[in-house]
Amino acid sequence: MEVIFLYISSDEIRKLAEQSKNSTEEIKKIIEDIQKISKQLSTEINRFILK
Repeated sequence: MEVIFLYISSDEIRKLAEQSKNSTEEIKKIIEDIQKISKQLSTEINRFILK
């Protein structure tokens, strides 16, 4: 039976954690932008309907 050891350095773990943090922040900003655009679109649709 063959045993494989996986070695991950603490630097690699820190880099991966930082990448995850950055990706999460980017996703959060994208979601906020989508929510803002959706709200603006809803406002414009309501304005158009009420004319």
